Amino acid sequence: MKRLRSVRLCILVVLAVFFSSMVSATGSFVATSEGIRYIIRDESGNITQTITPEFDATTGKYYVKGSQNRIITQTLTDEAAMANFKLVTPVDSSTSVSTTKDFMGNTTAVLKSLPNTDPRYQQLKTYIENNPGLRQAVSMQVQARNYKINQIQHDVTSGTKDSAFAEWLVNDLKKPVYLEVDDSGGVHHDARGFVLAEQGENGQVAYRDNSYVNRIVIPSNSEVFNGGMQDPSAASVIAHETGHMIMDQLYERNNYPATDYYGAHSKNTVSDEGFALSEGWAEAIEALSTKEYHDSASSWRIKTHKNIADNKYVFKNQGVTTGPNDGILKNGMEMMSTEGVNASLFYDVLENNRIQAPYSKICQVFENSKPQTYRDFVDAYIQKYPEDRSQMIKQFLENTKYATVDNSATTRYKDVHDAQQAWQNATDPSVKSQLKAEYDSKLTRYNDTNEALYKQAVVEGKVDGAIDGTRAFSDETASEFRSLKLSETLIKGQKALGQGFQNAASSIKQSFSVKNLAMTAGTSIAINLASQLMNG
Repeated sequence: MKRLRSVRLCILVVLAVFFSSMVSATGSFVATSEGIRYIIRDESGNITQTITPEFDATTGKYYVKGSQNRIITQTLTDEAAMANFKLVTPVDSSTSVSTTKDFMGNTTAVLKSLPNTDPRYQQLKTYIENNPGLRQAVSMQVQARNYKINQIQHDVTSGTKDSAFAEWLVNDLKKPVYLEVDDSGGVHHDARGFVLAEQGENGQVAYRDNSYVNRIVIPSNSEVFNGGMQDPSAASVIAHETGHMIMDQLYERNNYPATDYYGAHSKNTVSDEGFALSEGWAEAIEALSTKEYHDSASSWRIKTHKNIADNKYVFKNQGVTTGPNDGILKNGMEMMSTEGVNASLFYDVLENNRIQAPYSKICQVFENSKPQTYRDFVDAYIQKYPEDRSQMIKQFLENTKYATVDNSATTRYKDVHDAQQAWQNATDPSVKSQLKAEYDSKLTRYNDTNEALYKQAVVEGKVDGAIDGTRAFSDETASEFRSLKLSETLIKGQKALGQGFQNAASSIKQSFSVKNLAMTAGTSIAINLASQLMNG
C-alpha cells in the first residue's frame, strides 16, 4: 500500500513540474502571422505547445496563466514621454514575420527600434533636435492629446464611454511620437497602429501592442533624406503628418472627414470638401512650422507655405508655387474643395490674433463636433463660441473674397482688380489720374457691398448662402448686426471675469431690457445666444 502511494505521489510531482515548465522556463512570446502567441519548446527546441495569450489593456502586456493560475507576463520597458520622438523601423522579414494581428484581430506591421548605430538615426535625431518649428508642431500635438485624454476621462465619468476601452485609448494617446524609417515609398501618416518588438536585457523579445498609435512613415528615398534636411523642408513634411495625427486623435479614426477623392494632390488641387479639410489642416500646421522662413524661401515647399500665408490658392490659375496676377478667382465650392484654401483659412485663424486661444478652441471643436467640411467647422465653431461669431465670419469671408455668400463676388473682384491694374500700369499722368478715380469708385462700391454681405452673414450665422441657395436679405440687417455685436461683447466680458454661463446669459438679457432695445430678429438671435449659454 505504501508503495502504491509512493508511485502516485511521484506521478503528481512529475506532472506538476511538467505543467509548470510548459509556461515558464522554456516559454516565450512570439509574433506569428495570426497574432502574438506564447510558444513552449522542449530541450531540443521543438515546439510542444502554442498558447494564445490574453491582453491586459491597462498595462499593455500580453500574459498567460500557468499552473495554479500563476501569471506569466511580458516584461516591457517604460515608454518614452509624449513629447519625445521614437525612431522605429520594420523587422527583418527574412528572420521573423513582418505582419501580425493586434489584440483586436487587425492585421498590422511588426516594427522594432531603429538602432542608434544606423546613420539615419543620428541624421534624424540631430535634425529634429535643432528644428524649433517641428518642436512647436509636436508641442501642439501633445496639447491636443492631453485635451483628448481629459475628454475621454470626462466621458467615462458621465457614463458615455466604456471605462476599459477608455483606459486602453488613453494609454495609447500617452505614447511618444513614433517615426518609422522605411526603405522606400512616400512620407505619410499611418493611423492603423502596429506591434513593436522590443528586446529586453535578458535577450527575450516582448511585443508592445500599439493598436491605436499613430506614426509617421519616412522612407529613406523620400525628400526628407534627399536634401530636405538642408533647410526646414524636411521638418515641415513631418509637421504636416503631425497635423494629420492631431486631427485623427481628436476625431477618433472612424469620424475622420469622409472623402471620395483618392487621386494625386497638391495645395492647388480641387478635390472635395472632406479631403480639402483634412489636408488643409495638415498644411496649415506645415506652414506654421516654417513661418520664420517664408520671406527668404528658396525651397519650393516653403514657397507653398508663403502662398498659404498670403492666401494665394483662392485664385483659379494659381499653380503650386507660382501663378499669374490675373484676378480670376475660383468659385465658392471650388475654394471649399481646395486644400490650400482650407490651409489659408486655418492658418489665418491661428495667426491673426483676432481670436483668443485659437488653437485650443479649434481642438475643442474638432473633438466635440468632428466637422466634415470647413463650412461645418465654422458653423460648429460659432455655435460653441458665440462671442467669436463676427470675427470668425469676417476672417472667413475676407479670405474667400465673399465667393460663398455672393454668386457675383468673383466678377466683382475681377472688375476691381482690372481697374487697379489699368491705373497702376498707365503712363500718361492725366489718364492715370482718371483711372485712379475710376478704381477708387469701384473699390468703394466693392467694399460697401462686402460690408453688407458680412453683416448679413453674421446675422444669419451662415457663410455659404451662395453655395446652398439659402441666402436671404433683410432690411433689419444693420439693427440685427448691432445686437449681435453687443451680445458678443457681453459674453467676452463675462468670460474674462470668470463668471459662469448663467450669469453671462442673465447679463445679456438684462442689457437688452435696460436699453429698451426693440425685439428685432437681431435681438432674438442675441437672446438665443444667451439661451445657448444657459443650456451649457
